[in-house]
Amino acid sequence: MPSLYSEYTSKFESLRDESNVVFNGKENYNFAKLRLGLAIEHSGSDIASLLSNIQSFPQFVDEEMVEVYSGVAQHYESESDYQTALRYYGILYSILPEDDFIRNYGYSIANCYYQNRDFGNAINYYTRYANSCSSCGYSGYFRAGLANFENGNYQAAIASWNKAISSAIQQKNQYVLNDGVVYLNIGAAYANLNNDVMKCKYYNIAKGKGNSDAANRFNWQCD
Repeated sequence: MPSLYSEYTSKFESLRDESNVVFNGKENYNFAKLRLGLAIEHSGSDIASLLSNIQSFPQFVDEEMVEVYSGVAQHYESESDYQTALRYYGILYSILPEDDFIRNYGYSIANCYYQNRDFGNAINYYTRYANSCSSCGYSGYFRAGLANFENGNYQAAIASWNKAISSAIQQKNQYVLNDGVVYLNIGAAYANLNNDVMKCKYYNIAKGKGNSDAANRFNWQCD
């Protein structure tokens, strides 16, 4: 977000130590945006008050609202204040077309729910994100699998990870297909289901891709 404010930086640097500076309406709004951007960049404590100031301007509509709320939500997410981030992602959800929100912010809001251990909402948004664009499938389904696993839904986790693999195949994502982590995850889900045959099947797939270390730590004894 801070890069959105770079065009105002020189003006801010020249005026920040002056008092009684008079701006016209547009300049005043831009200056208010700059102050918020700098507060976000430097993790300032006055973000809430600066945002409240911006909200009072008539220019704060449409794309301007999306730009500002997006930056604020991403800031709080990066600071691990997931509850506050969710509040601003919720505002974005209310002002954007649903498809646009899911494609651009579905993964982020899902991550916030996941970090708050609200796995039901996390799974919902990860899955919707996975279905929102052709390149979103693997990351969305992979994370949905993790959320299902953490929630104890091992069969659902396996289903999500198989969809992630299918998406990677469709997208010809060789890095993912050659990595093996998703196969180990499926093996771990089968281990929790006490299905040793399938556990070892996926362990051996991962091992064939050079990723057997994690399974060895689990002492799966599949060789």
